[in-house]
Amino acid sequence: MQTGLTGDGEGGLPSEASLIYEDAHMRYWHDAKGRPLFVVTPQRHVHNLKELTAAEMHRLWSGAVQILTDMGCDPKEDMRDMILNAGVDRNHAHLHLKVRVTGRGFGRARAKWSQRRNKLVDALKAFARKQDY
Repeated sequence: MQTGLTGDGEGGLPSEASLIYEDAHMRYWHDAKGRPLFVVTPQRHVHNLKELTAAEMHRLWSGAVQILTDMGCDPKEDMRDMILNAGVDRNHAHLHLKVRVTGRGFGRARAKWSQRRNKLVDALKAFARKQDY
């Protein structure tokens, strides 16, 4: 049984289901709880910023803006903020950047997405509610 970001087979989805795309340095994800945000993680397992190469550091921040644009958001209008989580004191023992979007901006972006992508985000939300995340 595959353990994923939303559970281990009890209605959860494997982590790959929320992967939007990846490049040479980073992976770009939908939020595991279907919230209006995207998550950027390095390709390799990294605990904190000081472990990143210069290229990875650049791509972490430039990729955060790029994922907004690629998903149909306006970075200047729709981005609320970014939250960098790192280390073992967080839910995940690896560095990840949460790129939070306004509700209105996320709604506009979702209107441009495929039915399949919207169903995925709805499934992530539903599973999170069921698990009381």
